[in-house]
Amino acid sequence: PGGDGDGGTTTDPNPGGDGEGGTTTDPEPGGDGDGGTTTDPNPGGDGDGGETTDPNPGGDGEGGTTTDPNPDGDGEGGTTTDPNPGGDGDGGTTTDPNPGGDGEGGTTTDPEPGGDGDGGTTTDPNPGGDGDGDGGTTTDPNPGGDGEGGETTDPENPADKPAYDRNFNASIDVFQPQFYYGRSLLTEEEQKAYDLLMKTFVEFEVTEANKNNTRIGANFKNNGIRVTYNQLIKIVKYILYDEQRLTYLITSTVPRGTATGALNRPQESGGFVVEAYFDVMGNMLSTARQIYDTNTPKIEDGVVKILSKLQNDMTEAQKFRVLHDAFLNNIRYSQSGFGVDSIVGGFVNHAVLCEGYARSLAYLCQRAGLEVIYIEGYATYSGTGSDGSDAFDHAWIKVKIDGQWYNVDPTNNSGGALVGASGVTYTNFLMNDDEFNIDHTAGLLSDKTTPTSYYGNFPPSAEHSYPFDMTEYSK
Repeated sequence: PGGDGDGGTTTDPNPGGDGEGGTTTDPEPGGDGDGGTTTDPNPGGDGDGGETTDPNPGGDGEGGTTTDPNPDGDGEGGTTTDPNPGGDGDGGTTTDPNPGGDGEGGTTTDPEPGGDGDGGTTTDPNPGGDGDGDGGTTTDPNPGGDGEGGETTDPENPADKPAYDRNFNASIDVFQPQFYYGRSLLTEEEQKAYDLLMKTFVEFEVTEANKNNTRIGANFKNNGIRVTYNQLIKIVKYILYDEQRLTYLITSTVPRGTATGALNRPQESGGFVVEAYFDVMGNMLSTARQIYDTNTPKIEDGVVKILSKLQNDMTEAQKFRVLHDAFLNNIRYSQSGFGVDSIVGGFVNHAVLCEGYARSLAYLCQRAGLEVIYIEGYATYSGTGSDGSDAFDHAWIKVKIDGQWYNVDPTNNSGGALVGASGVTYTNFLMNDDEFNIDHTAGLLSDKTTPTSYYGNFPPSAEHSYPFDMTEYSK
C-alpha cells in the first residue's frame, strides 16, 4: 500500500476522507486510479446511506452505481443508478416514491437527476398535484418541484373531476381571477384595488355601526394601494361587468367620500384615493343585505337545477350546449319587472331583457368553470329594436371553448328581442367574429359612435365557428 504499485488490502474506518467509515479492497490503494470496491454507509457525503461499486472509488469521476434510500437529499426515498454518482451531472435514473416533492408519488426518469433542471419524465398516479389520484402521465421539461410546469395527459381526468364546483358558496365566494375578464385588462396596482373591492362587495357584513349606511366602501391607503379617482370608476365598472351577482347590489360606479350623506368626492393624498364608498340597492346597507340574502338562495336554486344536468365526462362545448339549452328553455323576453337586466330575472322571475339573458348565461358559464365575457354593443339583425330602427342597444357573451373564444347571442337564440319570445334556436351559437359581427358590433351604442360604459377591448375569436355536431352529448 502507499501507491507503490504492488497491490494489497486497506481496511480504513474512514476511506475518502468523508468521515463515514467503510472498507476498501484495492490492489493499489491510495487513490492511484486502479479501481476497487467501497462499502460505505453514507457515500457522497449526503447523509442518506447506500452502497457504491466503483472501479475507482474516491470521487475520481470514473463512474459506478449507487443504491441510495434517499437520492437527491429530498428525504423522499428512491434508488439512483448513475454512471457517475455524486451529483456530477452525467445522468442516471431515479425511481422515487414521491418525485417533485408533491407527496403524490410517481417515477422520474431524468438524464441528470438531482434537481439540475435538465429535464425528464414523471409518471405520477396523481399528476399536477391535483390531489384527485385518478391517474395520468406528466411530461415535465424540468421535474423536481421547480414550479415550471409540464403537460399532463390523464386518462381518467374528465370523468373524475366534477362538472362544476359543488362547494361554491354563492353568498360569499368569489371566482378565480381567470373568470373575471375585466380584471385582466387592468394594471397590477389596479388589480389590487379590484380584488379588495370585489371581496368587500361580495362578503360585506352588516353591523350595528354600519347598518344605516347608504354606501359600502374600502380603504385603499390602509391596504397599500395607490389608485386615482378615475381609475376607481373604471375598476368598479369592470367589476359590475365581471361579477353578475353584484348588479342587484351596487347601484353606482361613482366613488363617494363618505358612507352616508353628502355626495362629495373621496379624500385623496398625493393624487391617490384614501377611502371610497359606493351606493347600494335600497339606499341602506341593511336593506341591501336583505335583498341580497333573499335573492341569493332563489338564484342558487335555479342555477343548480341547470348545473346538475352537466356530466363529469362532458367536453367544454358539450357543457356549454347543456347550459345554453336548459337556460333558454326556461326563460322569456320581457322589458319590464324587477331584475330583467340581471340574474334575478334569469333565475328567479324567468323574464329578462337582452342584458339579463347575457348576464345569466355568463354566470352559468362561470359556475361551470368556463371563461366568459359579458359584452355590450349594438345589433342590427331583422330591425328588432323596440322602436323599429335598424340598430338597437344589445348585450351578448363570448365564451372560451378549448382555448378559443366564440360569440353567442342568447337573446337571438331565444326568438330575438321580441316581448314574450322564448325557446331554443342556434342562430348565433359559438360563432367566429367574421360571421357574428355581420350584425353585431361590440363596444358601441346604437348611435354607432358612443362607446359603451364599460370595457371595449375583446379578444379575437377562433378562425372558424365551432362545429355544431361536436356540442352534442351522448353517454
